[in-house]
Amino acid sequence: MLHHRLETWQQPDFAREWAQGDGLAALLDLPRKLAAAVVADAGRPVRTVVDIASGPGAFLEVFLTAFPDATGIWTDGSAAMREQARERLAGFGDRVEYRIVDMTGLDRAGLPTVDVLVTSRATHHLEPDELRRFY
Repeated sequence: MLHHRLETWQQPDFAREWAQGDGLAALLDLPRKLAAAVVADAGRPVRTVVDIASGPGAFLEVFLTAFPDATGIWTDGSAAMREQARERLAGFGDRVEYRIVDMTGLDRAGLPTVDVLVTSRATHHLEPDELRRFY
């Protein structure tokens, strides 16, 4: 089932239209900023942030803005979404690494040790057994 859904996200027109017409983008801005504030309040250094199923990169953008010395790893299963994210995150230059990663296979993704791992709006696509494996 997840594979079929991923095929849709591979289509550049679909990814672009979804990113540009995202009706929840403004609503999610506050919780994302709150998440970054909570992490900042912990007082721990943030060097590496990984955003799982990042889509156009909005959550990663918030963290890279809040932590100007951090680098980010954008991950998603969609090359079409990667192009949306490259546009959005271009101002962060080489602070962002882009990886095509299936969120159900993170253990095989070769991710480095990270300080912050976030995900925003993708786990609802997973079946219960996939969700258990994800967590």
